[in-house]
Amino acid sequence: MASFMAEKLNTVNAEKVCNGKQHVWSKTGQLVEEEFFFAYIPPFLQSLQLFLNNPDVMHCVYNPLPLEEGVLRTVLDAHYNRNHEVFLNVPNALAFEIYYDDVQITSALSSKLHKMAMFY
Repeated sequence: MASFMAEKLNTVNAEKVCNGKQHVWSKTGQLVEEEFFFAYIPPFLQSLQLFLNNPDVMHCVYNPLPLEEGVLRTVLDAHYNRNHEVFLNVPNALAFEIYYDDVQITSALSSKLHKMAMFY
């Protein structure tokens, strides 16, 4: 599925990264196994490059909506961002909003709970 998406929809595959492990012990104190934890991280620069190759996106970058006094469409319309040195010197500078959420997923086949942190 990932290769289909990459070929047909021009997407970037996430990289699987080991971000920890824990030891599983038996009741007698014997090491039974090592359990590894993985994260899937999309390569930021590749994703950004694909995003900026989209003509509609580039049109928005080069033609930002004018600011309306008293109207906050996004956090970027706020006083801090409008008066930040970067945006004063480079009016069409790219800004990124990053969100963080904790989620818990349960399998319908078991009662095992999976806790995940997501940045998007």
